[in-house]
Amino acid sequence: MNPPCALGMCKAMRSHLENEAESTFSRNDERVGESAFQLRLGPRSGRRQEGAALLVSIIMLTIMGLIGLGSMELATRDRQVAGFLASARSALYAADAGVALGQVIIDQNVGLLVPQGVAALFSFNPDFPDEGSPRILGDGSVSQPRFIQDPDPAVEQAVEYIGMGEACDDWIMSDEFGGSQWREAIFSINVEGQTSGMVGASKRIEASAGYCYPYQ
Repeated sequence: MNPPCALGMCKAMRSHLENEAESTFSRNDERVGESAFQLRLGPRSGRRQEGAALLVSIIMLTIMGLIGLGSMELATRDRQVAGFLASARSALYAADAGVALGQVIIDQNVGLLVPQGVAALFSFNPDFPDEGSPRILGDGSVSQPRFIQDPDPAVEQAVEYIGMGEACDDWIMSDEFGGSQWREAIFSINVEGQTSGMVGASKRIEASAGYCYPYQ
């Protein structure tokens, strides 16, 4: 048998034990509540963070992809512009070569034509490369620049006499020598330079040349 206790001491002990039990139950309830709160809110908060990180990653990848596409487009356009410019320069150089050929033709024939009179000059129509038989530069392959007579229907010939020009300088006493007048014989030269390939170009040149010869 348990020893008897005084009435007051038994009540005090009982009250103490009840208080300890209540505090223990209260702490257990708090821990259980915290665990439940963590179980209830923890997974949702983690999923939200993962979803936000995924969204930011997708946005960054999209921006980087757009920047890459823009850079590729810019580089492609730069190459195209460089190709157009190079092709245009080649066509211009080819047209210059055509003008040089026209000057050679005039040099070789004007001395023979002037003594024959103005009629011979106006009827002068030398052979010149045309669309059917272009003059190909370089190694002569089809990819090289070429020049032809200006294909404009209004241009009848590449090298053409257009008239008598001004009196030649330093020949003011020429009238004393057989009545000849030293004046410029004016010719026009109309050519077109061309390039072939994916980036083809054409350049037209209209030049004039004056040669000093005695007119009767």
